[in-house]
Amino acid sequence: MNKGIVQGAGRPREIVDIKNVALYAPETGNILHMHSVIAFKGGQILSEQEAIEEAHRDAKRTGLNVSKLKTVLSTNPEHALRPHRVDLRTGELVRHTSHVR
Repeated sequence: MNKGIVQGAGRPREIVDIKNVALYAPETGNILHMHSVIAFKGGQILSEQEAIEEAHRDAKRTGLNVSKLKTVLSTNPEHALRPHRVDLRTGELVRHTSHVR
Protein backbone atom coordinates (compact mmCIF):
# COMPACT_ATOMS: atom_id res chain seq x y z
CA MET A 1 0.00 0.00 0.00
CA ASN A 2 1.20 3.53 -0.75
CA LYS A 3 2.50 4.98 2.51
CA GLY A 4 3.18 8.39 0.92
CA ILE A 5 -0.42 9.47 1.46
CA VAL A 6 0.17 9.98 5.21
CA GLN A 7 3.04 11.84 6.80
CA GLY A 8 4.06 11.94 10.42
CA ALA A 9 6.96 11.96 12.82
CA GLY A 10 8.48 8.90 14.42
CA ARG A 11 8.24 5.31 13.34
CA PRO A 12 5.94 4.77 10.36
CA ARG A 13 2.88 2.68 11.09
CA GLU A 14 1.55 0.09 8.67
CA ILE A 15 -1.52 1.16 6.71
CA VAL A 16 -4.02 -1.70 6.55
CA ASP A 17 -7.04 -0.04 4.92
CA ILE A 18 -7.80 2.98 2.74
CA LYS A 19 -11.22 4.15 1.64
CA ASN A 20 -11.68 7.22 -0.55
CA VAL A 21 -15.20 8.59 -0.87
CA ALA A 22 -15.84 10.97 -3.76
CA LEU A 23 -19.00 13.08 -3.75
CA TYR A 24 -19.62 14.27 -7.29
CA ALA A 25 -22.06 16.21 -9.46
CA PRO A 26 -24.07 13.65 -11.49
CA GLU A 27 -24.38 16.06 -14.43
CA THR A 28 -20.65 16.59 -14.94
CA GLY A 29 -18.73 13.96 -12.97
CA ASN A 30 -16.80 16.72 -11.19
CA ILE A 31 -15.81 15.76 -7.66
CA LEU A 32 -16.90 18.38 -5.16
CA HIS A 33 -15.63 16.61 -2.03
CA MET A 34 -13.07 13.84 -1.54
CA HIS A 35 -12.86 12.16 1.85
CA SER A 36 -10.17 9.62 2.78
CA VAL A 37 -10.31 7.20 5.69
CA ILE A 38 -7.02 5.53 6.57
CA ALA A 39 -6.68 2.73 9.12
CA PHE A 40 -3.35 1.81 10.63
CA LYS A 41 -2.47 -1.63 11.98
CA GLY A 42 -4.31 -2.09 15.27
CA GLY A 43 -6.76 0.73 14.51
CA GLN A 44 -10.44 0.71 13.67
CA ILE A 45 -11.42 -0.13 10.11
CA LEU A 46 -14.60 1.64 9.06
CA SER A 47 -17.19 -0.07 6.88
CA GLU A 48 -17.94 1.40 3.47
CA GLN A 49 -21.22 2.80 4.82
CA GLU A 50 -19.48 4.43 7.79
CA ALA A 51 -16.92 6.05 5.46
CA ILE A 52 -19.71 7.37 3.21
CA GLU A 53 -21.64 8.77 6.18
CA GLU A 54 -18.47 10.45 7.47
CA ALA A 55 -17.84 11.99 4.02
CA HIS A 56 -21.38 13.38 3.93
CA ARG A 57 -21.04 14.88 7.42
CA ASP A 58 -17.71 16.52 6.57
CA ALA A 59 -19.00 17.88 3.26
CA LYS A 60 -22.07 19.36 4.97
CA ARG A 61 -19.82 21.07 7.52
CA THR A 62 -18.11 22.91 4.67
CA GLY A 63 -21.48 24.17 3.46
CA LEU A 64 -21.88 21.72 0.58
CA ASN A 65 -25.43 20.58 -0.21
CA VAL A 66 -24.92 16.84 -0.57
CA SER A 67 -28.54 15.95 -1.30
CA LYS A 68 -28.06 15.99 -5.09
CA LEU A 69 -24.53 14.55 -5.18
CA LYS A 70 -23.66 10.97 -6.04
CA THR A 71 -21.04 8.84 -4.33
CA VAL A 72 -18.18 6.70 -5.58
CA LEU A 73 -15.93 4.64 -3.30
CA SER A 74 -12.32 3.68 -4.05
CA THR A 75 -9.50 1.92 -2.23
CA ASN A 76 -6.82 3.23 -4.61
CA PRO A 77 -4.57 5.73 -2.74
CA GLU A 78 -3.81 7.56 -6.02
CA HIS A 79 -7.42 8.73 -6.19
CA ALA A 80 -6.86 10.96 -3.15
CA LEU A 81 -3.46 12.27 -4.27
CA ARG A 82 -4.25 13.65 -7.72
CA PRO A 83 -7.22 15.39 -9.34
CA HIS A 84 -9.85 12.97 -10.63
CA ARG A 85 -13.38 13.08 -11.93
CA VAL A 86 -16.05 10.43 -12.41
CA ASP A 87 -16.50 9.05 -15.91
CA LEU A 88 -20.28 9.22 -16.27
CA ARG A 89 -20.37 6.29 -18.71
CA THR A 90 -18.53 3.86 -16.44
CA GLY A 91 -18.97 5.35 -12.96
CA GLU A 92 -15.21 4.97 -12.44
CA LEU A 93 -12.75 7.55 -11.14
CA VAL A 94 -10.45 8.76 -13.90
CA ARG A 95 -7.53 11.19 -13.91
CA HIS A 96 -8.72 14.75 -14.49
CA THR A 97 -6.72 15.57 -17.61
CA SER A 98 -7.26 19.34 -17.50
CA HIS A 99 -4.95 19.42 -14.45
CA VAL A 100 -2.20 17.24 -15.95
CA ARG A 101 0.84 19.13 -17.24
